[in-house]
Amino acid sequence: LKRWETRGGRKSFDPRVVEAGRTAHYLAIANEEGDLLAAVADMDIFRSISPDYILTRAAESIRRARLIVVDGNLPLETFEVVLQIAREGNVPVFFEPTSVSKGKLVARSGLLNNIDFISPNELELRAMVECLLPPDRPVADLQLSQLFSVVLDSGV
Repeated sequence: LKRWETRGGRKSFDPRVVEAGRTAHYLAIANEEGDLLAAVADMDIFRSISPDYILTRAAESIRRARLIVVDGNLPLETFEVVLQIAREGNVPVFFEPTSVSKGKLVARSGLLNNIDFISPNELELRAMVECLLPPDRPVADLQLSQLFSVVLDSGV
């Protein structure tokens, strides 16, 4: 943060230190073309970001922000609070699903209509659309543009 601040950046609130927590880790193994072969992640630290923490330590910063970026690892109940505060401040929200399962969780929750921007890869997008369509409509048959239309129709 000191380096960020010396370059003109400003922090909105003091970061939380979780004494017994481990820093999030992600290890990916890719082939020569850059395609993912396997990955291992430890994102447990995100569970320490509770709705109460957001309400007591970050709400005012969220309301004053020009854009909020939310990682899919944030617990859903915390994400809901962030979205509520962002709406109150008329602050746009950018969501990065980070995985198929986390994208599906948000799609099933009905929160997509509160998100302004998303950046899923094709697998995440297909999984999210699968949650939005009736079970009798196969996602595999849809072109990429049709997948985006489904998400846009959901409110994003």
